[in-house]
Amino acid sequence: MNLSACLAKLGKSVLLIDADPQAAATSGLGFQRVEKTIYDVLLGRCGAEDAILKTEVNGLELLPSCIDLAAAELELGDAKDREFRLAKAVSGIKKDFLIIDTPPNLGLMTVSALVASDAVLIPVRAEYYPLEDFAHLLRFLKALESKLGRGLRKMVLIAVRIQSLTFAQHHANPRELHLCNTHRKLMLAQRT
Repeated sequence: MNLSACLAKLGKSVLLIDADPQAAATSGLGFQRVEKTIYDVLLGRCGAEDAILKTEVNGLELLPSCIDLAAAELELGDAKDREFRLAKAVSGIKKDFLIIDTPPNLGLMTVSALVASDAVLIPVRAEYYPLEDFAHLLRFLKALESKLGRGLRKMVLIAVRIQSLTFAQHHANPRELHLCNTHRKLMLAQRT
């Protein structure tokens, strides 16, 4: 949400797509109950343009979410195109940036967001287990790219919540130190 607002303040046109059933971006922008959401768009009840809301920030619009979105995976069941519905729904929207806020899992909404995206911004805590999860995520993204037959143009890792203590001060296990060094090298490679 903050990134979207900052881009809008810089004069860019931005659509923030709240693809998280918790709807934090939606409520954070001042909307509690809305008539149409991304859930309605994915189920074909309305077009994306019909659900988009103007926000108080000039240049920033929102495709809101709601808790009902949690049921979308079940409701769409085995629908052949379910991972592509979001991409199709927003394909005609002309903005400088479409930013998709996803839930912290690799379920349908995150996969749909990845299919609709050409770049990925990944915030990761600079700690052992989140970095280990990041390595799993990279493997998942490679498999998804292979399935889609195209790659993501850009991938950016953003380290958040960096602690001043080093990993070695927390863990003495040599195997964990080796994994930490491997992930550190991976992070450096991703930044270049």
